[in-house]
Amino acid sequence: MESWSDTLAALRKGDLEARDRVARLVIGTLSSAGAYAHRDSWDDVVQDVLLTLITRTPRSHDERGVAAWVRRIAVRRYLDQLRKEQGRRRAGSPAAAGWRQNVPLEEDALQVEGALDESLQHDLAGALDALEPRKRRVLECKYALGCTDLEGAERLGESLGTYKRLFRQAIGELRAALLEDGKGL
Repeated sequence: MESWSDTLAALRKGDLEARDRVARLVIGTLSSAGAYAHRDSWDDVVQDVLLTLITRTPRSHDERGVAAWVRRIAVRRYLDQLRKEQGRRRAGSPAAAGWRQNVPLEEDALQVEGALDESLQHDLAGALDALEPRKRRVLECKYALGCTDLEGAERLGESLGTYKRLFRQAIGELRAALLEDGKGL
C-alpha cells in the first residue's frame, strides 16, 4: 500500500486509483460518522474534497497527519453541505427568494426554545434583544437560516470579514451577558 503523500502526488497527476483511494477514505469517514440520512450528498463531498486536495498541500507529511487532514476536510465539507441544505429548506427556494440580495430578515427568526430551562431561555432571549440589529441579523443568518459565512455575508450585504467580526462580537456579547447573570454557556 502506498503512502498518503504518494497518493496525493498521484492524485494531482490524475491517477484514477489515487482518486478511488481518497474517495474510499472520505466515504468511510462519512459512514463512520453515521451520515447515512444524507447519503445523496456524499458524491458532492467527495468532489469537494478531491478539489481541495488537488489545490492545497498538507502542513504535515506524516502519514497519519495527512489521512487525518483528509478526514477533517471531508467532515467540514459534509457539514457545509448540511448547512446549505438546511438554509435552503428554511428559506424556500434560494433563487426564487432572492437570497443573495440585501433582504430584511424576519423579526423573530431566532427563537429561544427547546432543551434550555426556562430561566436560561429568558436570559438568552434578553441577551439577544440587547444586541445591536446588525449582530442579531448575523446570528439569525448563521443559526436560524443555516447560512454559511459567505452566504450570510452576501445576504446581509456585508463583506466576509465584517460578517465574521460581527459574529465573533455577537457571541462574545452573549457569553458576557450570560456570565454576568451567573448562568454560563
